[in-house]
Amino acid sequence: MPVLFFGMISGALVLHVLSPARSARLQMLDEDHQRISGDVDHLRLKAERLKAELHSFQDGSEGWREVARRDLGMIAPGEVVFRFPTEKP
Repeated sequence: MPVLFFGMISGALVLHVLSPARSARLQMLDEDHQRISGDVDHLRLKAERLKAELHSFQDGSEGWREVARRDLGMIAPGEVVFRFPTEKP
């Protein structure tokens, strides 16, 4: 009787561990983990670039002018902007 009980328990454990649903779930979790790790690495690099840009502004360099021009379309006093059409009418 104990051998039969042990056999039933071990059979149930084997079925649980080797079930296709469990394998699919583990594969999905692994894919999610890889995607999220890639996102974290990308965000870490972006944060480092932004920190470097911030430090360059704090060091008194003129980098903030370039950012104002590039990102905000601003110009300094006395500057003139020339705009040329890029498409034929």
